[in-house]
Amino acid sequence: MSAQYLAPGNRTITSIDSKIPVLGPAVAAQSVPVVIATDQVGTLSVVTNEEPYAQKVTVAGAVTYVAIAAVGTLQAAALWQAKRITVAAGTTVVEFADGNANFDNVATNLALLAYA
Repeated sequence: MSAQYLAPGNRTITSIDSKIPVLGPAVAAQSVPVVIATDQVGTLSVVTNEEPYAQKVTVAGAVTYVAIAAVGTLQAAALWQAKRITVAAGTTVVEFADGNANFDNVATNLALLAYA
């Protein structure tokens, strides 16, 4: 792309790069922590402006199930990506439903899906 197509003040890659924030620290600084007790069993549905996905989170002791789908997707629709996060003895294991990261699961009861 030649400089004639760049907006004033953005005539070089360096000037553009200096205006793009470093995402990790910037996102962390704007994040609001959510604390869920490990012994709490329940379900939380979350939609954030930071992510283009609806989320369903189910916590059962040391196991957390997380499903994501396009905003507005019904939980009974087989359009969710689901994963199980297990924490035991200082080790965290993340497994996906059906052993893959496809968006082809229902989210009505995440604990009933097969994970690998």
